[in-house]
Amino acid sequence: MRYFVIVLIGLMVFSACDKDEDRTSILGGWNCEEFSDYGAARTYQTSIVRDEVTPTFYKVYNFHKIGNSESSVVSCAEDTTNGNLIIDLYIVGNVTISDGIGIVAADFSSISWTYTYSDGIVNNEKVKATYY
Repeated sequence: MRYFVIVLIGLMVFSACDKDEDRTSILGGWNCEEFSDYGAARTYQTSIVRDEVTPTFYKVYNFHKIGNSESSVVSCAEDTTNGNLIIDLYIVGNVTISDGIGIVAADFSSISWTYTYSDGIVNNEKVKATYY
């Protein structure tokens, strides 16, 4: 009986670790792995919600690890068949994010971002990030 309980608990633990996210959109929580010209690689969490006012816009919270209370607004490009998201220009405080594009995987399993970051100290830092 004790062996059965140990096996059952083990199966529950391992099945809880499986990533069972069959995504059908870009909405929801994401892990982000980010690389830049100047900084070390870093990993953090972010989330995407639909904008309440404009349905073709989305809010990305904690973009570039700026903070969970801050969101950047991204829009779907005209060519949505390629899954492109565009960051026209995003400013919060002294941080500017520009020249941004995200490519959404066809199965919504990832988003590959490239953009430029400036904060008055670091200027025009090229960043590559992957949401997964």
